[in-house]
This record gives sequence, C-alpha cells and structure tokens, in this order.
Amino acid sequence: MSKTSGQCEDRFGVNSFFSSRERLSETKSVKRRIFVFVNVRSAELVFSYLDTIKNRQTASITIQDCGVLLDPVGAVQKAACLAYDHNQQPNANDYDECWVILDKEGVSDAEFQTALTEAQQKNVQVAFGNCSFDLWFLLLFRDVLPSEDLSRHQVMEEIMKHCGSRDLKKVFDNLRLSTQVPQALQRSQNLFERQGGESNSWKQTPSTNIHGLIISIR
Repeated sequence: MSKTSGQCEDRFGVNSFFSSRERLSETKSVKRRIFVFVNVRSAELVFSYLDTIKNRQTASITIQDCGVLLDPVGAVQKAACLAYDHNQQPNANDYDECWVILDKEGVSDAEFQTALTEAQQKNVQVAFGNCSFDLWFLLLFRDVLPSEDLSRHQVMEEIMKHCGSRDLKKVFDNLRLSTQVPQALQRSQNLFERQGGESNSWKQTPSTNIHGLIISIR
C-alpha cells in the first residue's frame, strides 16, 4: 500500500470530527456545500456509492477519491487543503462541511489518534470504519454485534453472499438500490454507542460512525 502525506498550513477552526449534523431548515435558500475526501481501500466503490445516494436537492456535494491511498494524517491534511485552500479550489472557503473517510484496519491507535487531533484542528470531520468503510455496506443487510471480530476480508465475503454475486458491478448495483438505509443508520448508531461513542468507538472492532456522513449528505 502506497502512503504519502499531504501538507497544508494549519489555519482552520476547531470543530467536532464525530458530529452527525442535522439538515438545515428547508426554508434556507442557499444549499450547503459539502466536501468529502474518500481515503479507503475500496475508494472507487465508496465514491460511486456516495455519489449515487447523495441528495442533490438540499446540498452541493463534492466527492473526491484519494487516487493513491494516503496515511490518515496525510489524508486529513489533503482534505483540508482541497476544501479550504483557494490555491487548490476556487471558492474553497465556501464549503460548510469537510469530511474525510478513513479505514481503521491496519492503522495503529497512536497514528489514528494523531489523525483525529489533526482533523479537529483543521475543521475536518472524520467518518471511520473499523475494520473499514465496508462495514457500512454490511449494516445494510443486518445488525453487527460488538462481539464480532470482523476483518475487511470477512466483511466483503459476507456482502458478496448477501448480494448473490462476486461481480463487483452487480454488488454495487445491489448496494445502491438498497432500501435499507434507514435501518442501517440505526444499526450504525447503535453499534457506535455500544462501542463507546465519540471517545472510544474508533478503537473497537467492529465500529463505525459513518451514519453521521450519510445523514449529512442525504
């Protein structure tokens, strides 16, 4: 796995990286602008999925995949640069939210904690999956218990079984057409809280706070 590090001046305000933001009032005429940086192993699948389910009526949502997988701190720095640096994108400071998506599997607690601290300093919200983002896809099909020690490989194998195919295109079609998003949101929230919430859940396998990102873009 190739790792590089993005650099950007630290000049952004502090905000909770675990926040699950509610939608703005429907009476607000200006759409929210949200930037999402996808830095996970299954980046192409995640990018396509999020682009399919995002609500274009309530927000202007820009999604970008990492291309080359970055280390967590580098991913946070890159997301902040792309969302807030005028040299990277015109009108970048107009983004209301900036998210980075990270897999916890294969990353030490110390390295992940550093990334979370960096995100807090740079006003970047972190959506994580432990083991990986793919845990969200599994939650579309069933509850996941805190006692289940799941690797990304195990999660993907089960997802393919649920979808009845090993063809990733067919798997994606099944995922994007799923009507189980409300159930998955509740399952994700329940798992997150049972694994310790904001302070400890990212250290636990399995756990995720991806419901916060999904709520924000839908």
